[in-house]
Amino acid sequence: TRQVAVATKMNESILGEPSIVGCSNPQVYDFVHPAQVSGLCIAIARGAGLSVTEQANLAAAAALMNVGYYGLTEGLLQTPHQLTVAAWYEILQHPAHGEHLIATSSSLDASVASIVAQSHERFDGTGYPTGAKGDEISASARILAIADTFYGLVSARYHRPALMPHEAMEFVLAYSLELFDPQFVDIFSKTVPLYATGISVRLDSNETGIVADANPGFIGRPKVRVLKDRHGEELKDPYELDLSSPDQQREMITEVLEY
Repeated sequence: TRQVAVATKMNESILGEPSIVGCSNPQVYDFVHPAQVSGLCIAIARGAGLSVTEQANLAAAAALMNVGYYGLTEGLLQTPHQLTVAAWYEILQHPAHGEHLIATSSSLDASVASIVAQSHERFDGTGYPTGAKGDEISASARILAIADTFYGLVSARYHRPALMPHEAMEFVLAYSLELFDPQFVDIFSKTVPLYATGISVRLDSNETGIVADANPGFIGRPKVRVLKDRHGEELKDPYELDLSSPDQQREMITEVLEY
């Protein structure tokens, strides 16, 4: 199928680290969300050993997970203030609407519709629309829950500003075993860096520099090229610290200065 061919091509051509930059404009969030979340899903699925076909179906589900929004009252999702109970109930039905649309209006694999139906279920049973939990939720839907939540947190929304990627990652880690399947959280944390290559950071020594290598696999321990000393003076001889090295364990990033 077409989606399998696309996933196969992506597997052959993936370079570098996954994108962790969110959407800064809430007005275009729904347009960029599908591609970004699909990419994150494939990164996790690859690490989890899912087949190319499973990756393709998961990516398709990620791209279509919010298709059920088309049945919502116009402007409902752009409401900046607290929603009414009736409005919340309407929103909670969108996974089921999406499942129906995909199952009846496309030639996609049947698993795509079922993943969309479970896209907002949570590992501890607190999700919607059915309150499924644990292994009652498909592995693909459990992966999608992590990717969708992370991207939503690093993106600006109508009701709140965007979080920094490392703050969003801390949220996902904190809710492992509750909202999210811990086995996939572990894979996610080792696949997606807390600090992306190229960002400016401050160390606890008050020295500043840029992340030279995100060091995927070492949670929050990138390689930092130190450019300024603790007084803010530029160094004549910048040097590199590998925070994943045992002899650099006391060094910590305390602030992200610029993405």
